Amino acid sequence: MSDAEIELLGARLRLWPFTVSDISDRYLSWLVDDEVNKFSRRLGKPPESAENVRTWLASRAKDEQVFAIHAPDLGHIGNVKYGPVNWSNLAADISILVGEVRSWGQGFGAEAIYLVSKHLFIDRKINRLSAASINPAFIHMVEKLGWQREGIQREESRICGQFYDSVLLSMLKRDFRIMPHYEAAAGHE
Repeated sequence: MSDAEIELLGARLRLWPFTVSDISDRYLSWLVDDEVNKFSRRLGKPPESAENVRTWLASRAKDEQVFAIHAPDLGHIGNVKYGPVNWSNLAADISILVGEVRSWGQGFGAEAIYLVSKHLFIDRKINRLSAASINPAFIHMVEKLGWQREGIQREESRICGQFYDSVLLSMLKRDFRIMPHYEAAAGHE
């Protein structure tokens, strides 16, 4: 089964492939929300249209996957993306957007990153995942999952007149640990 058909189940979340049916007005509003994008490369860019997102989805590499994150009572709260995969080195980048502000601070981002990491390490046999971020919340979140800091690009980004360091983080397959509190309960459907 390809990742375009797979669903990842966690303790509270369901992740499934992001498709054109997930491109809602709510989703598009996240892409232009200054609070949601404060630490994003999208900040200050023109609004995305549904057509632009459809084009982007169609142009992804075959080993690049976006999962829609679905939380109980909130529905689609964001997306988590990996790839493209460097199969020679068994490595991939990972990124996340949790656009539904009502879901912030509840651990949904950590669970989504955990689920995709587990899938890539165990099912796809990836050896290394990495991410670069200026977002203090993201950095803290992945470090709690066991990711390691590898380097810093000092004052790499400027937001509202303030400079932020970009932190490169990674996790290796040998460092990944099962975290029962993110696992789906037996019979979770």
